[in-house]
Amino acid sequence: MVQILDTTLREGEQSDGVFFSVEEKINIARKLDELGVDIIETGAPAVSPKVAEAVKKIAVLGLKAKTLAHSRPLLPEIDQVIESKVNQIGLFLATSNLHLNNRLHMTKTQAIDISIKGIKYAKKHGLEVRYTPEDATRTDINFLLEICGQAKKAGVDRICIADTVGIEQPESYGKLIKTIVGQIKIPVEVH
Repeated sequence: MVQILDTTLREGEQSDGVFFSVEEKINIARKLDELGVDIIETGAPAVSPKVAEAVKKIAVLGLKAKTLAHSRPLLPEIDQVIESKVNQIGLFLATSNLHLNNRLHMTKTQAIDISIKGIKYAKKHGLEVRYTPEDATRTDINFLLEICGQAKKAGVDRICIADTVGIEQPESYGKLIKTIVGQIKIPVEVH
């Protein structure tokens, strides 16, 4: 089954000089819902009070589309998502050696532990959970399969394989997705 997930409200503001007001975000969400989008990424409440306000207001609009908010697997950030009343959470954590060593200063074991703790916490609070190993296409395949497998065991509903820096070609990306689907046997999103 193919579902359409729109990232305009989150990714759109990652463009230089782009910022949507709360009202603009609400209008965009309504238009996306009218178009029949299945899931709307509403933003990451931890980013700012304005983003948190928009996420909360969109979550209670009564849209047909499911609403998803982003969070690192940190309990205070997950609590902000829970408070927003969205249907789903998109937990993300960088998993490439480059990010683990130089940005997060964490081991692979720590990355697994924090991810699993976040997934279980979000599930316990009734959220549908998507887990994104950020920078997945530069992550060692064995570790990628391990962390995705652990996420599945923790109860994650689906995995999103993020080509964060846009290095993959369609053929190699397709091969990676096929490997993950074949070995982990869980719904997969592509990014």
